[in-house]
Formats: sequence, C-alpha cells, structure tokens
Amino acid sequence: MNLGGLIHDIHWFSVELVMLQLYPDVEEWMDDYREVFDQLKQMPAEKGDFELVLGEERCIGASGEDVFYTSLWGRPMHEAAGAQHERFALEYLEWTKWLGMEIAEACLEEYAPAEIIAHSLHEMTFVAFNEADIQAQFKELMGRIEALEQMTPEQRDQELLSLEELLKKLDEMKGEE
Repeated sequence: MNLGGLIHDIHWFSVELVMLQLYPDVEEWMDDYREVFDQLKQMPAEKGDFELVLGEERCIGASGEDVFYTSLWGRPMHEAAGAQHERFALEYLEWTKWLGMEIAEACLEEYAPAEIIAHSLHEMTFVAFNEADIQAQFKELMGRIEALEQMTPEQRDQELLSLEELLKKLDEMKGEE
C-alpha cells in the first residue's frame, strides 16, 4: 500500500483527531493541514525510490528522562527491512513522490492508517504548507550547498566559522544581553 492509497481511503476527520493527539501544538494550523490533505487527494502518485518507514525513537529530555517519539524517514526500496541502512529525510520530497511511496509492511501492521497519514502530513509540511514554497526553499538550500562546495579552503577560512568559533560568538552575544 502506498501513502496515496491510504489518503484516498480515509476521511479527514479521522486524521484530524489523531493529528491533534499526536501533535497538540498544531491545532491552530488544522485548516492548513486539511487544505494539504484535500490537495493530496486530487494529486497523482509518482513511484519513487524510497519506502516510508515509521519507528519509535528515544532521546533524553531536558530533565534527563527518556522521551519517546515516532520518527518518519525514507528507506531505499532495494534495502531489506532488517538491514543496516541510511535514513533519508523526506521533508523536501515532491508531494507526488510522497503519495507514491510504499509504506513498509511492518509499519502497516504497527500503525493505524490515520497515524501514518498524520505523521506524514506533519513531516511533509515541516517547511511550509505550500509545495511551491517548499521546493523554492529546497532550491535555495541546494544553491547554498553548491556555493560552499565551490569555495576554496582560503575562502572557507575567511567566510565560515568553526563550531567552536560560533559557540564563542553566541556566548559573547548572551553576555551582551
């Protein structure tokens, strides 16, 4: 099953309820999510190179406690489910390719369709609620990467900060406040 098929088989109300449970802070943008959901229902699905994977992750909270959350990523289609693999961020992927992504079988068994869609919508719109804006930002980001790659070592030394230098500047700025 691909994401487009899941979206076509579900009503917005089911997704909205789950979205508010998973991401309570997004309530003010529910109309935007609904608009994206409605757009996705009208778009064709384009087969891509990744399958959609969701999994539980653990991080350490501010007070040192374990915090669990669901993460979403792309896995190359040719890789086996249990294999060690790279995870690919999907937020800049074209929406037609999102729709064409197959969902990992284990995820279909572990997560309800509304959960998969809610996590996907959240990730798809992480940058913006408009696909043209997302693609424009991606193009800008790729331009910056290209510019960095074309810099000489001397230019990098003059124009870029090391992590240590950045942290020192941030500390100095805090001291000025």
